[in-house]
Amino acid sequence: MNNGERKLSLPGSGTVLTYGILSIFLSVPLVFCCPIGLIFALLGISKGNKTKRLYLNNPDKYVDYNQLSIGLVLSYIGLVVSIIVFLIFVLFFSPMIGWLFALLKMN
Repeated sequence: MNNGERKLSLPGSGTVLTYGILSIFLSVPLVFCCPIGLIFALLGISKGNKTKRLYLNNPDKYVDYNQLSIGLVLSYIGLVVSIIVFLIFVLFFSPMIGWLFALLKMN
């Protein structure tokens, strides 16, 4: 690469970072948007892996790889948090649903 050539911003790195942040924020139990956080986490991981392959094909052409890696890490964290919150939700409410069905069956 010549010194006169400018490096391009890595396309999609900002989007991956945004998806990662949204996946964590929307997975927090206080918000109760676990499925939406899971969707954003999966979108961030998918878009991040695609953008990472683009970067690895020609690393001298692009900048902003740190932004991409942070977005991927946040997306993975959002995925884990979404799964944990979903499991806690299911474990907490499944006895209540069973109790409700038992109550309705008695009538």
